[in-house]
Amino acid sequence: MTISSLKKRWIAIIAVVIGSLSLAGCFHGKSHHRGGEMMFEYVAWKLDLNDEQQALMDDVKAELKKARKDMHEQRKQDKQAVIALIEAETLDTEAAMSIFNKKQAAINEHAPAVLEKIAALHATLTPEQKAKVIAKLNSMGKHHE
Repeated sequence: MTISSLKKRWIAIIAVVIGSLSLAGCFHGKSHHRGGEMMFEYVAWKLDLNDEQQALMDDVKAELKKARKDMHEQRKQDKQAVIALIEAETLDTEAAMSIFNKKQAAINEHAPAVLEKIAALHATLTPEQKAKVIAKLNSMGKHHE
């Protein structure tokens, strides 16, 4: 396996982890915050994390929670702006792009800290744990192809 393909694989894994963690927080209802907690618990259980790894997973979770909290107010403002765009006779694509760019900037601002925590956890994973992550990623992709 080349360095480039290894790099692409880990970028894909990190993207899936971040995406999964983000999606886990998107479930609505009385206990939508519990969705993210359950996902972390499931990952910890599935990978059979040791105490050190669990602490590092908790660091990832805390960093994601901080990012989500930091972006919450902007999300409320963006919602109102999107509603205004939809209500308009024609779509203001510049305003829509501005909303997108603000969201992307917020993600980019928080990504280094999140990735630092993920990298610390990754450094402790055993080959067996990595194999479980890869197997899960491969099985997840089958229904999306």
